[in-house]
Amino acid sequence: VAFSDRHPRYGRLLILAHGGEYYSVYGNMGELRVREGELVSEGDMLGRVEERRLFFQIRRGTRSLNARSWLGLDGNF
Repeated sequence: VAFSDRHPRYGRLLILAHGGEYYSVYGNMGELRVREGELVSEGDMLGRVEERRLFFQIRRGTRSLNARSWLGLDGNF
């Protein structure tokens, strides 16, 4: 966990470092269940989204990437 705290623009914000300068970013969280520096594994509960919509982003360094392709959602709907 690279960051787990409140952010002025994104509310409760969680940033996971995946190595190779890749990060996943989760904002507008209702609750954070992990702390900065903690190691997490697939299936771990990171937090909860409550009334707001989740902000989700994939980044390489400071550059935002197309999250739809990372999630296998790059087809037409």
